[in-house]
Amino acid sequence: ISSATAPTELTNTDKAITVQAEDQGIAGLAAYAITTSDQNTKEQIPAEAWKEKTAGEWTSEETYANGTYYAWAKDTVGNISDPYTVQVTNVDKEPPEASHTKSTAADKKSVTIEITGEDENGIESIETTDKVDITKQSGEETTATTRKTKFTVTENGTYHFTITDKVGNSKTYEVGVTEIEIQTGAFTTEFGTIDVVWLNTSNEIISTPNAPVVGSSSPLTPVKWDGTSESETTTGDSNWYSYTAGTGTEDNKNSHWANAKNSDGSYFVWIPRFAYRITYYQDETRQVVTGYEDARGIVDAEGNKKYDLDSGIKTIDTGRKSYIIHPAFMKNTDNNYDNGGWDSDLAGFWVAKFEMSYSNASLTSKGGSSTFKSLPSVMAVRDITIGKMYDYGQSYAGEKSSHLMKNSEWGAVACLTHSQYGRNGHEIYINNNDDCVTGIAGNTASSKETTATDNQYDTEAGQMASSTGNIYGIYDLSGGVYEHVAAFDIKGELWSHPDAATWAAAGKSSTKWATVYTNGTSNYDGVTIYTVSKTGDMTKEVKKNYSSSSSWFSDNAQVMDSNHPFVCRGNYYRDFGQTGVFSSDGCDGFAFSTGGFRVALAP
Repeated sequence: ISSATAPTELTNTDKAITVQAEDQGIAGLAAYAITTSDQNTKEQIPAEAWKEKTAGEWTSEETYANGTYYAWAKDTVGNISDPYTVQVTNVDKEPPEASHTKSTAADKKSVTIEITGEDENGIESIETTDKVDITKQSGEETTATTRKTKFTVTENGTYHFTITDKVGNSKTYEVGVTEIEIQTGAFTTEFGTIDVVWLNTSNEIISTPNAPVVGSSSPLTPVKWDGTSESETTTGDSNWYSYTAGTGTEDNKNSHWANAKNSDGSYFVWIPRFAYRITYYQDETRQVVTGYEDARGIVDAEGNKKYDLDSGIKTIDTGRKSYIIHPAFMKNTDNNYDNGGWDSDLAGFWVAKFEMSYSNASLTSKGGSSTFKSLPSVMAVRDITIGKMYDYGQSYAGEKSSHLMKNSEWGAVACLTHSQYGRNGHEIYINNNDDCVTGIAGNTASSKETTATDNQYDTEAGQMASSTGNIYGIYDLSGGVYEHVAAFDIKGELWSHPDAATWAAAGKSSTKWATVYTNGTSNYDGVTIYTVSKTGDMTKEVKKNYSSSSSWFSDNAQVMDSNHPFVCRGNYYRDFGQTGVFSSDGCDGFAFSTGGFRVALAP
């Protein structure tokens, strides 16, 4: 034997041994063997150790841990070589060590966990396997053998970490947190925050939202902005969008929702699939928790149930919390579409960025045509019936499953707008332009109507009316025109709407395009909302209290009734103080001067 070697690099797996040999006689090589330190004489070599091989180089199929081994060669007539000693080193299979410290914030609303990983060969990473209630801090402290990583958690419970060393060995580590204190009070839904988690179509929590589906037939074209300069891009552009979470109680203006344009130039915004959970507070200061909405329904701070979730609603549980899968994304065929869902599990859907306008509308003219667009700085369409709106929604881009926006979809938009990925609990500003020009903002959330068009969508002031507080959001969600949605009271006066008879008439059922509600009385607010509205449409869930006619931010809280069998959302430019993304009103479905609509797509 001329040599016997094993690789010297650091690894966490055993190593093969390579032997080189030659027969100095005429018989020729026949076999090789590797033995351990207690088999270091020819007589001690087990018969099964010999591996037939006639070549001058052989690599063992077996692999070996750290230690001393002996290589042997044998010729065809049974002569055995002297042993060749080989050392196997740098096999590290030991998991790293882990420890932690905890520090509680002064207000006792969060705890910082510092995880320390230690290994003689160094620590590659420290990560958490938890998807909610925990944030990894930037800036890790490292040495040749240690790494320290900090995480901030906002709920009591057990948190899970994985510490991995430089060669791939890992250790799971748990830390329990009990130090967070929550001040609770008597049940009220006066105000609340909405916590959103992203889901894939299998309803598993994912760290980033589902990628936008642009469609295969005449696909949407991604767009982005550099300041106010717009440019087209591709789905592979990492700077196309970024759904960024806000922290604390500050207004979040850093989230860039995905935008795209249809072939007609209309703008659309992607709403990715998510689940949500509401925390109710005594008031907008968010100091005193008074209840929750999650898989349990609406409950007080102690978990006592106040209201059930609707039948057919699906939920997920993370161990510490539970969430409601928003019904707008659900495959809802098993409940006859009554929750406002679809015929498959959606990765997301697209919403018109602006209220719809006639294709030839301008800043100074409403225009008039048989086609519609979603564009900024033009007068929104009005004076058409809800039956026509439904038909126009269906015909807008049939290959992309275009439709009049549903009440569940409006609820999903409202939910995401109020969440940490939208305005983080802050109110969007009203579009108070009395010509119903799209993408305009007032100077406050409740500014009185005006003819001014100074605060357009691409100005800093105009972006206060956006769902993201920047140019990447959805506009006209508060004020502008009353936005009709595809929902109706099956017991209302639907007979007076012959142009809507194909989808909104006595005896009709919910479909993926439109949702049936049941009232049939002349009562439209107060306690009626709890029996008529649906989980996810953001009416009963955001109502200030049991008998109130207002939602959060004093938005109007009404549902359809027998005389007003349809629903309008967002209110309109003049109804300052009651407008907002949560605003809901019954409407009669006839054409009127401040009634418009918005289109959604599910390609």
